[in-house]
Amino acid sequence: MKKRKMKDILKASYEKRHSLLAELERDDLTFQELADRYKKTATWAFLYIKRARQERYDEQRKRAAMETTGGQDGE
Repeated sequence: MKKRKMKDILKASYEKRHSLLAELERDDLTFQELADRYKKTATWAFLYIKRARQERYDEQRKRAAMETTGGQDGE
């Protein structure tokens, strides 16, 4: 069942994950409170938020790398 949860999260849209992350941060919710809003489990919320945070971190690193290289993709 764990594989199925991850597959669902990977299939979920980028916008959905990031809107959940924004909602969590804006309303200062716990994973359980967010899950209760959507009638899901806290694990569901945790996995969605974890993926969204990782994507945000990766984007920030990529943007910082572009700034330090002058936008030349590391060349």
